Amino acid sequence: MCLIERTHPALELELDAALGSVSSALSSNLTRDEAWSVMARLNPIFADGHVMIGYADWRGEARAHLRSGGGFFPFEVAIHGDGTVRILAWLGGQRSLLAGSRIERINGRDAKAVVAELTERMHGDTPQFRARLLGQRFWFFCGKCTVHRQALR
Repeated sequence: MCLIERTHPALELELDAALGSVSSALSSNLTRDEAWSVMARLNPIFADGHVMIGYADWRGEARAHLRSGGGFFPFEVAIHGDGTVRILAWLGGQRSLLAGSRIERINGRDAKAVVAELTERMHGDTPQFRARLLGQRFWFFCGKCTVHRQALR
């Protein structure tokens, strides 16, 4: 028995069930972000930081996005267990007078709905860890959600 089988005894059954919905949502005309959005729904099933569907060079992609004139979600945030998003600082760590404020809407969408869609795609072994990881990388993943809304549904 391999490590994955010992660590995740029901993984094969859970993956088989999830792969049906993932494969039906995949098509050859998806962008990379749209394909990630579909396939990343497997991440919570893996439930482990060592197995995930992600971006191989997300830092490089972020730099390229900025060089091409793009931007990111402007705040560092904390994601709470109930899906609430609170501002910690400006992106990059600069103090913000809005620190502690709750974010209600993101690009016109309910912030908790955005968090729920992204949390469904985060890797990690517990819901708390996935929320913490999402908070740390919200600036990156928020754009994947708000720009590619149709792929997330």
